[in-house]
Amino acid sequence: MADVLLGSERRVLISASALPPPETLLGRLDQLDLRMKNLKEAKCACEKEKRKAEERWKPARRRWFNVGC
Repeated sequence: MADVLLGSERRVLISASALPPPETLLGRLDQLDLRMKNLKEAKCACEKEKRKAEERWKPARRRWFNVGC
């Protein structure tokens, strides 16, 4: 369940279950959260570019597939 929570919510869950985790672990969790956020943003940007490219090629595909019909 802890890997579903982000940022401070995860910190509270981890520290509530036992002794407080070392600061290095909390810093590492923050780094991982930031990396996940960056990866999601990059994925969204790639998907947008892919959709744009598909839209640009639609007319050409129609012409190519409709030739000789």
